[in-house]
Amino acid sequence: CHVGSNTMTAGGAPYGRAGTRQYRSTDGGKNWTDEGTINTDNSLLGASDWFANGTDLYISATVDPGADYSTPLYSALYKSTDNGGTLSLVSDITSTTNDTSETAIAHLGGTTILAIIRATAGTPARNTYQRISTDMGATWGTLTNKGDELGRVGSPRLYRDTAGAL
Repeated sequence: CHVGSNTMTAGGAPYGRAGTRQYRSTDGGKNWTDEGTINTDNSLLGASDWFANGTDLYISATVDPGADYSTPLYSALYKSTDNGGTLSLVSDITSTTNDTSETAIAHLGGTTILAIIRATAGTPARNTYQRISTDMGATWGTLTNKGDELGRVGSPRLYRDTAGAL
């Protein structure tokens, strides 16, 4: 993700090593600095998507509650108020009952966030869902199946065109 002149990425540690690491580039990705672990176990598998709202950074991440690289997984929303230096949990977007990963998020304006989510298992398996928050991610509305409209989307992303439309 990009915040000002910074480029950041977060990813899971190689299999068998604990922790999710954060890396930062201040030169458009030519050089990277390892900023250390975000967490000390394997429960945070990595960031899926992000958006900036003013000086705050919101990140969707896949969480492995067993820290064992196996399902069930769920999606969570994190926030940073210090340019990615620290992250705090805002809320769980889904639960292990939903078994989801790869959540795209977009700020729709005001206090509304849209999430497009890939189910990794469950019923129906590997389908695409939508969830909306009207309070900047503190709570989420109904998990709605969008598979008939969107198909099965792997690694969903939400982009704005030059006019600002999603």
